[in-house]
Amino acid sequence: MELLTTESQSPRAQLASGSGDPRAQIVPPPRMRTASGSGRAHAKGILLGEHTVLYGSPALAIPLPRLTMTAHATQFTEPGPT
Repeated sequence: MELLTTESQSPRAQLASGSGDPRAQIVPPPRMRTASGSGRAHAKGILLGEHTVLYGSPALAIPLPRLTMTAHATQFTEPGPT
């Protein structure tokens, strides 16, 4: 990720010259949010036949609605050169 500065010097040169707090001088490029999504599901417990279903045999499973998982995903893009 390329960092932009408020001056013409590179961030490393600004730190070497002792020109103050580096956090105030380094400005990250803006990021644009392009897509996001979320999902929620509950767990399952397999009591019998966990491996035998691979060979076409039945299995015994129960839902566990109190054990849930929520996932959030967001895609960001950084602007290209102008």
